[in-house]
Amino acid sequence: MKFKSTLLILFLGLSPIFADGMPGNTLDPKTAVLTWTRVNRPWYAVSFLIKSKMKDSIPEYKAIPGLALKSYSIETEQSSFGGIYIWKSEQAARDWFNPNWFARVKEKYGETEVPILPLVWMPKEEDFLRARESATYAKVFQIKSNLSPKTAKEWEEMTKSFQKEAGFLTAISAKQGIDDVLYFTFWKDRPEGKENESHIKLTKGSFLGICELPIQLSNLK
Repeated sequence: MKFKSTLLILFLGLSPIFADGMPGNTLDPKTAVLTWTRVNRPWYAVSFLIKSKMKDSIPEYKAIPGLALKSYSIETEQSSFGGIYIWKSEQAARDWFNPNWFARVKEKYGETEVPILPLVWMPKEEDFLRARESATYAKVFQIKSNLSPKTAKEWEEMTKSFQKEAGFLTAISAKQGIDDVLYFTFWKDRPEGKENESHIKLTKGSFLGICELPIQLSNLK
C-alpha cells in the first residue's frame, strides 16, 4: 500500500475530556497529542531484527524534546511497524515529523503519513502510566464520532466494560478527522481474536488491528 508523505494536522476546535484530579501532572491532556506511525515492513525484516533496532533507538527517543511516551509497535496482522506516541504538544510532534523525517523513511521503507490526533479522553495520568508500563499489546478500534462516548463518565464506563476481560490494562482515545475517534486499548497479554466481536459491540466501532508492544518508553519524570 502506498501512502502520501505528509503530516496531517487534525485539530478541529475540539476540547479533550479527561478524568478529574490531575494536579501535578507532567502531561496536560488539553495540549497533548497522539501519533500512530505505521511504516511499511520490509519482507526481510523479521521480528527479532525489528525489536533489536527498536532497542538501539531508545537513547535517540529519550532525547526528543516534547515526547512524553512511546509504545514501540509491530502490527501482528499487517506488514507495518512503528509506534504509538503521546506528545506534550502539537509543535513537538511537528518538529519531529519534519520533511527530513519523511524523506528518510521514504528512502528506507516507502511513503507514509502521520496524522496528529488531539486527545479526546484519557484516565488519570498516574493510573494510565502505571497500567501502560505492563502492556505488551494494544488493540485499536475506530469509532464513528456520533456513536462514541461524549463525556468522561461515558468513556470510563466503556473502559470499565473492558476490565472484565482478562489481561486488559487501560485505554486512551484520540480524534481522527471529523467523523472518527480511535480507541487504543492496552493489554498485558495478546488478546484473543475470538473476543473481537464482543469488543466491537462494546465500542460500537470497527476493529483496526492488534499491535505487539515490545518496548514502553517514558520521558515523564
